[in-house]
Amino acid sequence: MKGEINAVGIRVFILYFAILLATFLIVLFEIGILPFKNVVANEEMAVDSEKLQQSNNSNTTVITDRSVVTEIPEYPQVLYIPRLERRIEVGNPTSTTIEVLERELQDGAVRYPLSAQLGEMGTVFLFGHSSSLPFVRNQNYKIFNGIENLKPRDVISVYSGSTEFVYSVVSVREATVESDYVQLRDDGYYLILSTCNNLKGEEDRFILTAELVAKKPLSSN
Repeated sequence: MKGEINAVGIRVFILYFAILLATFLIVLFEIGILPFKNVVANEEMAVDSEKLQQSNNSNTTVITDRSVVTEIPEYPQVLYIPRLERRIEVGNPTSTTIEVLERELQDGAVRYPLSAQLGEMGTVFLFGHSSSLPFVRNQNYKIFNGIENLKPRDVISVYSGSTEFVYSVVSVREATVESDYVQLRDDGYYLILSTCNNLKGEEDRFILTAELVAKKPLSSN
């Protein structure tokens, strides 16, 4: 009889200890001491914070969901690729004819007119010339040289007249003209850069995909 009482007491003690331990762990989890909280959210961001351009602007908005980024979509004006140390002017033609696009490409990168604008849900599609020739008279024919060397989590900034939109590279792939096409996703905020030697040519090209991770208002000074 006495042995049965002792066994019951031990089981009660173990149960009581387990409850106390579980309660203690829950409290640590909620106050953020345990490292498991927000791990999923951080992984989904997939952003190398060390590569984001340093800024003292407290108005920087980190994009963590699919909410509306800006009430009024804006045209891209400048593309900056830190890894390549390259600043590129961006044109925004309204026509999709090859003649118009080819003419715009002489001055820099071009936003495809039917793609999204900055801050608008969808994909901003920018394309520009690349060339393997050692010498070209117009340097804009080489503006996208090297984008195939960018790595996931590299940062790309696209500027409107008032805001810097920061994107993180997701992937870079080589595409064949005959069997591939550019998909303009509309379920988030994306950027695609595509090289092109000639809009009428059959050359393969590189396609870079990036996702919006932050936006920063530009200083008025």
